[in-house]
Amino acid sequence: RIYALADKSRAFDCFPLHPTALALNDYFLRPNYLLTSFHTVSIQPGAPEQNIHTDDGLIALPRPRPLMGVVRNLLAHV
Repeated sequence: RIYALADKSRAFDCFPLHPTALALNDYFLRPNYLLTSFHTVSIQPGAPEQNIHTDDGLIALPRPRPLMGVVRNLLAHV
């Protein structure tokens, strides 16, 4: 796995502003949401699968929580 591609090259700056990504954020998140992180994972052939999990350990709200973020694979086969 190669994490945080956006931190490695300015070539990835366009992806958080991609019309599909913005449309999904507009649909799923509350108005005036703030993009605070853009994280990319490139999974290479043969890499083990991850179990279904949450990445919300730092959110200090009781469950069930409102939707805090979305994940979208914009480049499924690139």
